[in-house]
Order: sequence, then C-alpha cells, then structure tokens
Amino acid sequence: MIRFNNKYMISFILLFLAELVIALFLHDSFIRPYIGDMLVVVLMYCFIKSIFSVHTKLLPFYIFVFSINIEICQWYEFVKLIHMETNVFIKTLFGSVFDIKDIYSYFAGCLILYILQKIQQLNKSNVRVTRKTICMIFACIVLTMGNLVAALVYNGII
Repeated sequence: MIRFNNKYMISFILLFLAELVIALFLHDSFIRPYIGDMLVVVLMYCFIKSIFSVHTKLLPFYIFVFSINIEICQWYEFVKLIHMETNVFIKTLFGSVFDIKDIYSYFAGCLILYILQKIQQLNKSNVRVTRKTICMIFACIVLTMGNLVAALVYNGII
C-alpha cells in the first residue's frame, strides 16, 4: 500500500510552493480565498498519491468530506475549544474562520480531480482523449466557476 510516486511528489512540492506564494504575497479578494482553497484539495490529493498506492476513484470525495470536516471545526471554533489558539501551527492547520464559500472552492477542486481521474482512466483504456476535449472540459469548469461567482456576487454573498 505504501509506495513512493515521484510524479505526485513533484506535483505536491510545486503546489505547496504555489500555496506558500499565494498565502504570503497575494492579499486579493479572489485568488487567495478561492483559487488557494481550490488548490489545497489538489495539494492533499497529490500528497496522498505520492506516498500511498491508492486506486480509488472516490479519493476526491474523501478529500472533500475531510475538507468539510475542517470547515465544521472552524464553525465550532475547535482551536479555541482545545485551548490552542496561541499555537500558530494548529491555528494555521485548522484555520480560524468558517466560510461557506470555502466549501464551494473545495468542491470545485475535487470536481477537477474527479474529471482528471476520468480522463486518465479513459487514456488507460485506449480511448484517447484529445487536447481539444480537455480544453473543452476546462472551459466548462471555468464557465461554471464564473457563473457560481456571479451568483454569489448577485446574492450579496461576496
């Protein structure tokens, strides 16, 4: 079950560096809160796949459930409940502010992972997925995310 995978470890390291850059240097109202949260589920996926030989199509779902549990911990101020609010590591790990929009971002990241898994499965079964098809899938994802953001803005949530 434990098997090191270089491809996923390199992806994990690059995504981790990207998350660090986003956290330390970007203080905007879109990339940090939405793209950063979307990338964190991809980061977890790459970390798990880099160490464990997991062959489950449900891994994005499990990561999504884990992410929701972290948000629930934020809702109940778990860090304060365990009296660790002065511990910077724990506070960073769990976060401190519940936001329903984070769950939307986690869902979008997990949806992208699921679609990429499906494309990978099709390629392994000799059904070639062309670049045009991949571009169309990502265009649909971007349009869906755009519509979601527009709906959130329209309803005054953002």
